[in-house]
Amino acid sequence: MAELLTRMDNPLTGLSWISPRHGRTAPAADMLQGLARGDIELTHEAFHRLQPWRAAAHLRELLMQRAHGRQAGAAVRAVAT
Repeated sequence: MAELLTRMDNPLTGLSWISPRHGRTAPAADMLQGLARGDIELTHEAFHRLQPWRAAAHLRELLMQRAHGRQAGAAVRAVAT
């Protein structure tokens, strides 16, 4: 996940996606923390229930990309801690 963010044409875009706004944590950051703690299962079904759905869908796609060649759970824990 961190590798994907740093390889973006504009890494600040990716960082803003997981950064707090208006005194609240970003939905993507909340989802990453929930995955790292085990509160959210690393399944397609769990991601279909998450809101906001766009952030959940984007995060799911990123994790699926990283799942090829690496264990996705380890990538989530490394980014969320």
